Amino acid sequence: MNQTISLNETIKFFTDTATLAVFDPATMQERIHSEADWWCNGDLKNLEEVRNGLISIVSVSNDGYYKVRVTTESLTQDEKDFSRCVIGPLGVASKSEKVFIGKGECLPGGDYLISPKDISSGDGKFIELPAGNYDLYFYFVNAAGYASESKVKSLPDIVVTIVNRTNTFLNVNTEPRIDSTIETFLFPSKKNASKLKPKLNKILKAKVWSTTRTTSGKAIKEISGSFWPDEYRSFEIILEDMSQVEWGDRITIKTTRLDEENKIIYAELIERLPK
Repeated sequence: MNQTISLNETIKFFTDTATLAVFDPATMQERIHSEADWWCNGDLKNLEEVRNGLISIVSVSNDGYYKVRVTTESLTQDEKDFSRCVIGPLGVASKSEKVFIGKGECLPGGDYLISPKDISSGDGKFIELPAGNYDLYFYFVNAAGYASESKVKSLPDIVVTIVNRTNTFLNVNTEPRIDSTIETFLFPSKKNASKLKPKLNKILKAKVWSTTRTTSGKAIKEISGSFWPDEYRSFEIILEDMSQVEWGDRITIKTTRLDEENKIIYAELIERLPK
């Protein structure tokens, strides 16, 4: 019988298969002698363990680092304001009372069966979960362009809510996939009603590129390793006088005015940087 649980964990992992997995290795013993990538050979919804709510595997669209908050409570207000979509219910069966949450590459297969002592940085984490069956919901959170950069960085990429399963699990029949390009929100609010406008008088490091989109044949782009706010990314940035620079120049600029209708940010040249 499931017990009342209280859980609030933040987990970071890196995946190069664009997958998040939640499972108890003790329920996966039969997979030790399967192919190592048994879960990569078709739709996730067709995997017996996923379909029957024993484990969760979610496609997260892109490889890379993810921050996941796992909780038995509700979403925070900020998480709710910037939730783009939800996947679920999926499920997990806890047998050993130690459930792994992290990259899909840690799923058992071949001669591999992960245990807490095998965890490396970037893999994920084992959480303690009383024996029983649970329903899981996966919320994709993205505040980019709608909140300050500090707010964007403070939020998790995904929130996993865990609840005791009280009814018969309904077989998964839609592919558990998070679409990271989705532009709408689950819960409309004042915070996600409109995008932030780019701030003027902003000092930026940039590089001059050739383009067919501007009359000068040149545009300004972010230098690799520098940082531009997300609200700048849907705008073209050009100097008031593009004749001051040539293709390949590395420069420092200051934004001066905004043309919202044509999605252009104008800037003035501060200095050329060493090439």
